[in-house]
Amino acid sequence: RHNSDKKEDLLEIAMKQFQPSYKAEHIYLELIPSLAHASDGLIFTSCAAPYTPGTCDQIIKWKPASENSVDFVARLVPQKDRKVPEVHLYTWKGNNRYEYFSMLAVTEKEWVEELEKISLDGAVIEAYRDRGYCPPAEWRFMRVRDDKDDANHAAVLSKILVSIDDGVEMDELADAMVLVEKNWTKRSTGQ
Repeated sequence: RHNSDKKEDLLEIAMKQFQPSYKAEHIYLELIPSLAHASDGLIFTSCAAPYTPGTCDQIIKWKPASENSVDFVARLVPQKDRKVPEVHLYTWKGNNRYEYFSMLAVTEKEWVEELEKISLDGAVIEAYRDRGYCPPAEWRFMRVRDDKDDANHAAVLSKILVSIDDGVEMDELADAMVLVEKNWTKRSTGQ
C-alpha cells in the first residue's frame, strides 16, 4: 500500500506449517492453542488432489462435535405469560427466503443477564446444539454474527447436522491416527 510506521497498516503473510495427519492430537492440543489467530479445528488435505478453489470434496475439516455451530436468523416472538420471548431460528433458503427451523434455548436468567441487552430480532446469530440444556429447545446462543448478512443455507445446515450427529471427538481421532501413522511409515519406507 504505502510506507507506514503504523502496525495496523502492515500486511503480514506467513507460510502455513503442514504436519502429517497422524500428528492430529499434538496439533490440536499443543500447536493450535499457541497460534496468533483463532482456530477451531483441523483441515486434512489430500497429498494427491490438486488445489481446487472454492469447495473441495478432497479436503476434510474436523472439529469436535461440541464446536460445530450454525448461523441462524433470530426472530423474537413475545409471550403473554412470561417475560422471556421465544427466539425462533430461521435457516436461509436463498434469495430473501427463510424457513423456520427451531427455537433457541433461553432461560429467564440468561435472558435477563445477557440476551435482553442484545438486538437479537432479525440478527444473524451463531448457535450450538445442547440437547440437555433447556428442552425442548436444543440450540444455545454463542454470539451475534455482525460479519454475516444471511443465516447458513438450508443445505449447509443439513451437512452440519450430519457432522454433529456423526461427530468424532479427539480421543477417537487420536486412536485412528495410530493406524494412519503405521501406514504412513510403511509407504514412506517403501514397505
